[in-house]
Amino acid sequence: MIKEKDLPHGWRKTTIERVSLVDSGQSAPQGERHYEGREIFVRAGDLNNLTDGKYVGDFCQKIADSAIKQYKLKKYAKGSVVFPKSGMSVKTNNIAILKYDSYVVNHLAILQPKNLNDGKFLFLLLRKYKISNLSKNPSYPSIRLSNIRRFDILWPPKHVRERIVLILEIAEKLKAWRQEADLYTNEFLKSKFFEMFGHPLAKTNSLAKSKLREIISIIVPTRDKPKSFTGNIPWVTLPDLADSIYIDDSKYKLTKDEAKPTKTRLFPKETVILSCAGSLGKVAIAKREIYSNQQFYGLVCNKKRLLPEFLAFQLLMFGEDYYRRIGGTSTLTFFKKEAARNIEIILPEVGEQEKFAEIVKHVEEMRNNQKKAKKEIENLYDALMQKAFSGELVA
Repeated sequence: MIKEKDLPHGWRKTTIERVSLVDSGQSAPQGERHYEGREIFVRAGDLNNLTDGKYVGDFCQKIADSAIKQYKLKKYAKGSVVFPKSGMSVKTNNIAILKYDSYVVNHLAILQPKNLNDGKFLFLLLRKYKISNLSKNPSYPSIRLSNIRRFDILWPPKHVRERIVLILEIAEKLKAWRQEADLYTNEFLKSKFFEMFGHPLAKTNSLAKSKLREIISIIVPTRDKPKSFTGNIPWVTLPDLADSIYIDDSKYKLTKDEAKPTKTRLFPKETVILSCAGSLGKVAIAKREIYSNQQFYGLVCNKKRLLPEFLAFQLLMFGEDYYRRIGGTSTLTFFKKEAARNIEIILPEVGEQEKFAEIVKHVEEMRNNQKKAKKEIENLYDALMQKAFSGELVA
């Protein structure tokens, strides 16, 4: 931490207990009848569903007045900061601000600022310092209230705290807008497909149709997992799929020699991969040669009749429920090779498919630019966070 003599004017070193009440929530009353009231009761799991990534309270259980009296529960003021202090949820570093006056479960620590307007500043400060690092027990993480109280922080004057919150909230909005733009990009391509070709499953769609077995060859990976990953050829699994329709990288990579014992086949460039197990109907187009695990089929198009971009987006349009049905039941999370080969698709002229493929490629170029902008915004935010709590951002 920066030395006190080097701090800007008005800044001081202090501890959390000097700027806020530090407390722990209370045990949750047992029984449904206790949750038929109007008062908000915040549990640790509620911190996974925050409003604006910051506030907790909108989706919590409501506790009855009788339970409050029976268990002598304590209410905490809106603007207080809460975070997990025991259990595996400590590792998540989830931090939230109470949106309303609330009651709080005992797995959470509560910081009620002496000036309730400082809730946002405390929230940002704890995210910066990662208070979850106070937990030293990996098997059952926990944070002692005494350690929280003695936690050293830098505390600027009131006007500086307000200014820091304003600047960082603007930076957060930039991040949120960037994420929204990414979502709109995906929706645009689906909308464009629908505009050009209609929905492929609609009975009123009059375009020519064909089963996949007539226009693709299918590659089925083996179940065996390679014993080592030291190469540079992607071995794609479901977590490797991102927002982009294209894929050219993965967490694990193979050499061809490492792949030989599994007898898995190499997917050629421009293969459309379709997930057939676990999470169904996920799709991507290989931008280079790849391998995959058994959760995908590789669909190699006859490009005289079918283009990868057109096939990929059509398969996405079907939706996960469709793939569950072709598996034979609404609950099965797998469908067989023959079911994939019998998927019927609409098949317009290749010239029309080419128009759509060009749009996809253009949008993908825009997406790559968006990724760069997103990274720049994230770097900006991290830099602002670093400067904000060292006295460099606002004097």
